[in-house]
Amino acid sequence: MATATASAAATTASVVAQVKETKKPLSTWANAAIGAVAGSVEVFINQPFVAVKNALQEKRPVSLNPLFFYRGVVINSSSIAPITAVQFAVNGVMANYFTDNGARKLTDLERLASGAVGGAVSAFVSSPAEIVMIQQQRTGQSVRNSY
Repeated sequence: MATATASAAATTASVVAQVKETKKPLSTWANAAIGAVAGSVEVFINQPFVAVKNALQEKRPVSLNPLFFYRGVVINSSSIAPITAVQFAVNGVMANYFTDNGARKLTDLERLASGAVGGAVSAFVSSPAEIVMIQQQRTGQSVRNSY
């Protein structure tokens, strides 16, 4: 029994070592795709809270109708997906730049700088889309009539 356990531990250690050796940084496109999916999921989870927050801030009535909670979700998801795609992609590019394509781990300062640059670049995408989403929620109009 002890021999089997030792053999399993050695095999596991060997596999872990191989994975560490072959681990490569994600491509820019892979980072962007992961960011787009993550952003869309986040929107669908948080949209009811955003709708209630905006209604309360504007002193509008809050309805329990699901259409109220998800009004504006299409434009919000359509805007957040590219925003988070840009954030993840730029963050990945910066991380690869700092670490010579994954040759070492990021320091805390490099991690902070990568995230900050990704966020700053994505602001150019997010600001116009936020205005359209809020306008659509305020007026209840379609995307075409929101701007």
